[in-house]
Amino acid sequence: MFRTHLDSPMPTCHVAGNMYWNRDLDGLQMISLVNSTAITAACELILSLGLKEVEVESDNKKAISLSVSELVPPWDARAVVLDIRHMAVEEQISFRWVSRIANRAAHEVAALARHSLLPCNWNVNPPLSLLSILCNERSM
Repeated sequence: MFRTHLDSPMPTCHVAGNMYWNRDLDGLQMISLVNSTAITAACELILSLGLKEVEVESDNKKAISLSVSELVPPWDARAVVLDIRHMAVEEQISFRWVSRIANRAAHEVAALARHSLLPCNWNVNPPLSLLSILCNERSM
């Protein structure tokens, strides 16, 4: 979900990991890999739109840490993390951790999509649940 914040000079892409739910993995490994996969998808979208200097936000500290670290990533997420790092350098993408509360809109979109309840025109005519979150965020 892309949004421009009034106090930020760059567009922001909010990431919700449950967009890419994978039931074959379990526990912490799944959470890290799923969120990293969601960040990869965000980077690929940024690349396909030809955007530069975009900030990707996620509420998963481990996924953000893996994306910005220069350390060797864990073997089970290495390919995904290295792809993220490469795209970040090429497209001038930065990463930032945000609290789950700050990422509520992205999680709502992901939850609706996971249950096939997200209409194809959601970005023009958002569902009431998403509209409520966006209105609450705007008034803060």
